[in-house]
Amino acid sequence: MANDSQTQTSYLMIRHPGESRLEVKRSVFIGLAAPVTDEAQAGAVLAQQRARYPDARHQVYAWRIHQPQQLQRFSDDGEPHGTAGQPVLSVLTGAGLWQSVVVVTRYFGGILLGTGGLVRAYTDASRMALAAAGISRMTEGYEYRMELPYALYERLNRTLIQHGWRPDEPQFSAEVSLRGFIPAGQRSAFETCVQDSSQGQIRPSFSDLCYRPFELDSTGGQDN
Repeated sequence: MANDSQTQTSYLMIRHPGESRLEVKRSVFIGLAAPVTDEAQAGAVLAQQRARYPDARHQVYAWRIHQPQQLQRFSDDGEPHGTAGQPVLSVLTGAGLWQSVVVVTRYFGGILLGTGGLVRAYTDASRMALAAAGISRMTEGYEYRMELPYALYERLNRTLIQHGWRPDEPQFSAEVSLRGFIPAGQRSAFETCVQDSSQGQIRPSFSDLCYRPFELDSTGGQDN
């Protein structure tokens, strides 16, 4: 993929909601990992879980927010200090996740688990929920759009793919509409490529800076 000297800005976040269920000595731990846009949405996810399991003994949570400013919060929700919320937060920080929340609901089974047992249970329930949710890489860049005649479509589309800039699904009408996403550090190279390939006929329009997910494949690389 073509690159400018500018460093790309990106972060990892949960891809989609994922759940887990873990039973330890008759206590049941129900984990939920979910992507969120801001702290208000993280609070809404917590409220949803409280409404979903109103008779649960504990609703432990942790979240990390990247935009508009970085912050993180957690709560033991009545569990012994350091045995619940902090382990859940540690799972998020260990995975490098932002814009993400994990809530672990506990139904007490009547048997005390001890400090080590609680830490392991909340950690395992969180990791299991994350495994079910998956991870996306959010990259800072620009969404683009351009309209082009059919005569230019095949050549320009092939050139973009060769440079690693595969467009989204094209829309065909009187002309071909191409949309996609360019990491911030690659905009100038992208514009030059489009103009060279179209002999100056096509000039893409760009959105304001935004973040868009690039899925991680099984090897940890980008699969966009």
